[in-house]
Amino acid sequence: MPRTRCLPSLAFVLLGVLQPGQADGDLHSEAVALNTKAAAAFEAGNLDAAAMHFRDLDKLVGHVLPLGLTNLAVVYTQANEHHKALKVYKKLRKKFPNDAAVAFQYCRFGANLLNMKRPPVQMAGELLETVCKRSLEMNPTDPEAAVLLGSIYTLAMQYDHARPILERAVKMSKGVKEHRAMYQQALTNLALSNLRGGRPKDALKFSRRLYKTFGGAATETYAHTRTVALPYDVESILLSIKARNTFVKALRHTGVNCPSGEWHMAWNITKVPESVPGTTITLLNPTEAYLSFGEDYAVQFAGELLLPYLNEYHEHFVYRLDFEGGGNDAFVWGQAGLVHGKCTLIGGAYWVMYPTQEIAAIPEGVYVKAVTINDPVISLLPMYNAANFYHFVCEGLLRLLYVWDDFIADPTMKLLVPGVMPGATSLPRHIEQSLPLLNISRDRLILFNSEPNRVYHFTNKFTVVDWMAPAVDEHGSLGEDPWSPVYQPRGGLHMLRDRFHQVLREHGKYTTAKPWHIVYVSRRRGVRMIANEGTVISQIRASFGYKRVLIHTGDESFIDQVAMFQKAALVIGAHGAGLSNLVFCSPGASVMIFPMRPHVDHTYGHMASALGLHHWVVTEVSSYYYGNYGEINDKNIELIIETATTILESGPSSRADL
Repeated sequence: MPRTRCLPSLAFVLLGVLQPGQADGDLHSEAVALNTKAAAAFEAGNLDAAAMHFRDLDKLVGHVLPLGLTNLAVVYTQANEHHKALKVYKKLRKKFPNDAAVAFQYCRFGANLLNMKRPPVQMAGELLETVCKRSLEMNPTDPEAAVLLGSIYTLAMQYDHARPILERAVKMSKGVKEHRAMYQQALTNLALSNLRGGRPKDALKFSRRLYKTFGGAATETYAHTRTVALPYDVESILLSIKARNTFVKALRHTGVNCPSGEWHMAWNITKVPESVPGTTITLLNPTEAYLSFGEDYAVQFAGELLLPYLNEYHEHFVYRLDFEGGGNDAFVWGQAGLVHGKCTLIGGAYWVMYPTQEIAAIPEGVYVKAVTINDPVISLLPMYNAANFYHFVCEGLLRLLYVWDDFIADPTMKLLVPGVMPGATSLPRHIEQSLPLLNISRDRLILFNSEPNRVYHFTNKFTVVDWMAPAVDEHGSLGEDPWSPVYQPRGGLHMLRDRFHQVLREHGKYTTAKPWHIVYVSRRRGVRMIANEGTVISQIRASFGYKRVLIHTGDESFIDQVAMFQKAALVIGAHGAGLSNLVFCSPGASVMIFPMRPHVDHTYGHMASALGLHHWVVTEVSSYYYGNYGEINDKNIELIIETATTILESGPSSRADL
C-alpha cells in the first residue's frame, strides 16, 4: 500500500496557478512567504508551527486553491492526528468536489489508515469507496488511483470488485518507465487480493511474477503468499529471512535509537551480547529445551486424513534478554513493539513473520517523539496484534510468568503492556481484566502507544523473554513450518494454565468435579465464520442437553472464560482466537477443531499436544485461511455430533500428562 506523500513544493504551484485577478503581487508574496515558513517548519519536525502557517495560507488563498488545507491534512497525518486530518479532508471534498488531486489524496489517506489498521471511528467504508471511485473517475489514466481503489476493495473483503480494477492498474503501468513503482504496487495488491479472496493459485502466480520482476523488494510478498498457500513450505522461511535481511540492510532511519542510520540484524538471540553492549542472555529452560512432546496425543481425524498434520514437537529454547541501562539502553517501536538495541534489531520469535511495512511506516527521526522511561521494566512485548486475545494471553502473559519472581521481588519494576489501540478510547477488556486477577495494579503499568511516530527509550534495566524453535528438528514439525516461530513454549503454556487455575481457586470458581461440559466456541465475526452456526449449536444442544453445552462468545469476563474452559471435557470450534482458551482446559480434556484448507497454521494442534489435550480434526468442515466455512450441511452436523459422542464416551486418557 503506498504511503502518504511528503509535502509538495508549493511556491512554484502558487505562482503558476494563481491567475491575474485572483491575487495581486502582495498576495503572491505573502502566500509564498507563508508556504516557505510552513515547509521549513515541516522539514524541521515542528508540526505545530507548520499547521499554523498552513491554516494561515488557507485563509489567504483557500477561496481559489486547496493547497493550504491539503498540506494541513498532511501535517496532521504526520502527527498521527488522524481525526483532525479526516475533518480537513471532508472540508476539502465539500469545498472542491471536482478537484482530482483532492479526491486522490483523500483516497490515499484513507487507504493508508485502513492498511495500517488505524482508521478513525468516523471513517465509513462507503465514504472512502465513494471518494476513491471519484478519484479514479477524475484520474482515469493514473495507475495509482486504480491501485488505491482496488486496495480499498481488498481491505473491505470485496475481492471480486478489487481484482478487475487491480488488473487494470497492472495493464496501465506495465512497461511504462515512470510507472514502474506503481506496476510493483499493482502486482503486489493483485497477489494479495487473490490470496485473501480464496484464489491461492492465482496469488502464487502474481507474487511469483512480482518476485521475478522486482527481486529483493518483492521477496516479502512472495514469502507471505507461500506461507498461506503452501503447508510446510521451507522455501517461504528462506524467503522471509532474505526479505528481512534485505530490508534491514536498506534501512536508514535515524533517531535516538540509531543516530548513524546504519542498522544491523542480530538473528541469533544468543549472540546479542556480542553486538549490543551491556546485554546478557540467559537460557530459562535448560533441562526442557529440545525435549519431545505430543507422542502420546496423536491427532485423530473425523473424515479424510489431512496431511501433513504432525503432533510431535520439540520444546522451544526460552531466553531472557537483559539490558543493563545506563547508556546501554533498550528501545521499543513499531506496531508490535519490537525490542532493539542501538542500531541493532534483535531476532526472536517474531522477526521471521513480522511485516516490515510496520517499520517502513515509521517516519524519519525528526518526526519521531522519544518517550524516555527511567524505571526498570519487564516487557510483555513484542506482540503482533495486542488487541487480539490470543496474542496478549498466550504471548504477553506467558512472558511475564517466566520472570514472575523478579517482578514480585522488586516493587519499582514496571510492566510494558500494549496501550489503547488506535481508534479506541480504552484498553482491550482482556488486558483490563486479566492483570488485576494477578494482583497487578495500574500504577505498575507502562502503556505502549503503537503509533509509528513514537520510539520508547529505556534508560534503566530492561528485560524481555523470547523463544526460538530448535535449529535441528528431528520431527520436522517446527523446522519446516513457517508459522512455528510463534508457537509458544510448552513450559510457558503449563505455567499459564497452572497460574490461572490458582486464580480460579482464589475466587471460588475452580471446579473440582470431573470435567463434564461441552464448550462450543462461537465465531460470528470476521473470517472463518459458519453461516448456519445457530443451527449447528441447536442440534448439538439437542443431542447433549442445553445445560451441558456452553457457548463461548468472547463477551464473557476474563475470569468467566477461564472458568468455562477449566470445566470443559470437550471444546468444539473453528481455528481462531477463541481457541486460545484451550490453555485453561484441565489436563486430559479434548478439543475438536474445524481446520483450514490448506491447513497451514498448527497453532492449536501444537497447543493441544503441549498441554496434554486429545485433539480431533473434522476434515469435512474446513475453510480457507481468509475465507469462511459457509453452511455446514446436515450430514456434517451429524458427523460432528457422532465424533463428540465418541470422544465423550471414551473419556480422558490415563496417559494424560499431569
